[in-house]
Amino acid sequence: MKFLLIVAIVLATFSTGLHTAPRIEPSPMVDESELQLLDIITKIEDGDIATAEVELSELISRQPNFRLAHLVYGDLMLSRTNTLRAMGGTLADRSEIISFKEEINRRITHLRSEVIHTENMIPDVLLKVSASQKQVIVIDEEESRAHVFRNDGFGLSLVEDYFATFGRNGAAKTVEGDGRTPTGVYFITSRLNPLGLDDLYGDGALPLNYPNELDQLLGRTGYGIWLHGVPSDTYNRPLYATQGCIALVNSNIVDLYNTPNIQNTPVIITQSINWVSVEETAALKEQLLDRVEEWRIASASGGINKYDGFYSSSFSDGVLDNSAGIEEKGISAISSSEDSLELSDISLYRYPGDENLVVASFDQNFSSPIGSEVSRIRQYWTLEAEGVWKILHEGTGEYEPVHFKGIPEAAMPIVADMSSTN
Repeated sequence: MKFLLIVAIVLATFSTGLHTAPRIEPSPMVDESELQLLDIITKIEDGDIATAEVELSELISRQPNFRLAHLVYGDLMLSRTNTLRAMGGTLADRSEIISFKEEINRRITHLRSEVIHTENMIPDVLLKVSASQKQVIVIDEEESRAHVFRNDGFGLSLVEDYFATFGRNGAAKTVEGDGRTPTGVYFITSRLNPLGLDDLYGDGALPLNYPNELDQLLGRTGYGIWLHGVPSDTYNRPLYATQGCIALVNSNIVDLYNTPNIQNTPVIITQSINWVSVEETAALKEQLLDRVEEWRIASASGGINKYDGFYSSSFSDGVLDNSAGIEEKGISAISSSEDSLELSDISLYRYPGDENLVVASFDQNFSSPIGSEVSRIRQYWTLEAEGVWKILHEGTGEYEPVHFKGIPEAAMPIVADMSSTN
């Protein structure tokens, strides 16, 4: 019997034929239910309909809220009667059909991506992750994935790989209420008590520091951007369904929530990841480390003529702008010229969507005859027209009240310890 198969329709959007797509051994990082569904789709591709039907039935029994699995099963049944004319024959809402088609498309494309599953390939936004930062999360709108990387002291390795739902209107948030997820470099500010959350947020929530320093400089508004779970009657939400947060399968958000030291973890949200080898970013990393060291030397030695050469004409520290801010930096340097200034635990993150912007975080170790002090500093470096990296913004890594706005009192956020912020 000739079946009008769902997968043939889906794969036609990105493959020249059903059996020409590369067969990649699935990573154990992928969620078990997702992996099982994709294995079932492979069986349908290969014409093993009977096995696919049995396994689909088992999957639905185990995950009764997995709507995508229900859709595939329903269409498979319709195909037996030759009444299926296109994927989504079991749905009346065309917008749902389009969404589910794209969801399958993205899941399969991701699983079969050779570059993602190649050892030593990383997102180019990860220039340098400090030794104290044990994990970093990179979230990709184009893939609908949240990638968790572990830093074991010998390099980064991809250890978890989650399906992710974005804001209903996509990425690149600019104003409050636009239904978009922000793109940028953010940090987890706290862990919220799941018992104090509405069922909409599932089994946990991890707020981010949106709007960050750059967002505020650019006048971006809004608040309450979280990584959170999904309602109890849902396996996963559609590709674009939140008010701006990132929604993960409940088992995935629980994994993150229970990760040691998850607070202060960098979360880099991008519209599309550029996967590269570590060697490809080495030159830029060294260039920026040299520039930060030059800044340290000038800061420690004093002298405004040396110091202000590191600050952009558009510089702001959130209080003082442009020349006033630069002059203040110079005065500070001169007054501390006899003191010692050392830097440690440096991280460098290229800003998503702007290859000429890098976020540098480090511990600033200040010593003087009367004592010493360690503080966490965050700088935004921009490559200016003359080809010189200069500081656009500089400040502490402390979280602000706006980063906790919208959190219900009953959720009792456990605020992050800023001493380990990266």
